[in-house]
Amino acid sequence: LEIGFRKGALLALSQAPTVAVDPNPMLPADFLDTHPHVHTVIKTSDDFFADCDVKELMGGAVDFAFLDGLHHAEALLRDFANTERVAAPDSVFVLHDCIPTDLGMTRRNPRDAFEHARNGIEWAGDVWKIIPILRKYRPNLKMCFLDAPPTGLVLVTDLDPSSTVIFDRFNELV
Repeated sequence: LEIGFRKGALLALSQAPTVAVDPNPMLPADFLDTHPHVHTVIKTSDDFFADCDVKELMGGAVDFAFLDGLHHAEALLRDFANTERVAAPDSVFVLHDCIPTDLGMTRRNPRDAFEHARNGIEWAGDVWKIIPILRKYRPNLKMCFLDAPPTGLVLVTDLDPSSTVIFDRFNELV
């Protein structure tokens, strides 16, 4: 499962059946012809999780998820919790943009980030905030931090699809 695939650069690497969700994709015209194993859903991730039977669409539990949607902490927190509900305990999640290397790229508004980031082209938003939230409220999760410029990757394992902590405390966490 990929949340936020925009131009499909990472999606193009998938060789497994994949569901990709993005409200405003910009895929090349022939992308789906050359990647028949990819099923795109043109919706926000919130609408996707509200409207779709994800396990049925995926043919079972999500075993791998790349979460790179809207670059706001509350959006990634919802995407994480919604995806975990339909995952298996041994699934692997990859969170993008959680290790920004420049304070400027952490602004919530992308225009502000582009004006203030040293390189002027990267926007991570404030999704880095999910890391201390998960560490405090979901200490059972294992996280591995990868130095993948420019905004890092976080691998998360030891998931608990029955956990309701994030949903129960969402307003407090945000």
